[in-house]
Amino acid sequence: MDIHFTGIRNASYIVNTTKNGSIPMKERILNVQLTDDEFGNELSEFKKIIKTTGGEFLNRLNKDFVNINYFSINRDDAPAFILNGKLLQETDQNLPIFTFIGKLTKKISKMHNDNFVNDLSYLKFQSDSALLLDQKLSKALDEEFPYCLERFHQPDKIKKGAAKINKGLQHLMIEYLA
Repeated sequence: MDIHFTGIRNASYIVNTTKNGSIPMKERILNVQLTDDEFGNELSEFKKIIKTTGGEFLNRLNKDFVNINYFSINRDDAPAFILNGKLLQETDQNLPIFTFIGKLTKKISKMHNDNFVNDLSYLKFQSDSALLLDQKLSKALDEEFPYCLERFHQPDKIKKGAAKINKGLQHLMIEYLA
């Protein structure tokens, strides 16, 4: 098996159904560690983009990670995005961030399964906290760590989730720029 570095690693994805009052919503969460290598400089690009926000969108658990929450109610409503725990509002200042998320999710959705790499140290020490940010995955699911991890690190699910987030982002940008 050939492993190619792609500017990302340690990706995970989960879908959660929640409610906003009585309105059911889907929350899709994609978490990925950004890196710089010969095939991509996602980490440097992200840091450069968010520098204009004063670092507001840095991940508080690990500055190399990007945690994207995408909320949708139905196909007719514009979605909402949270980046690393902070609401990402549709403003001209944030357009480069939305562009970055679009490029990242498109890249992830097209990656070959062999290019998804999860480091043992990440799986042991960070994965239980990385995906949900505000709580441990094992506690939220009431499942023992590390047994709860496998289904959230599957390349096919991550790719599908990234594609859905990308589609929601496109819808949001169409609404914003109209």
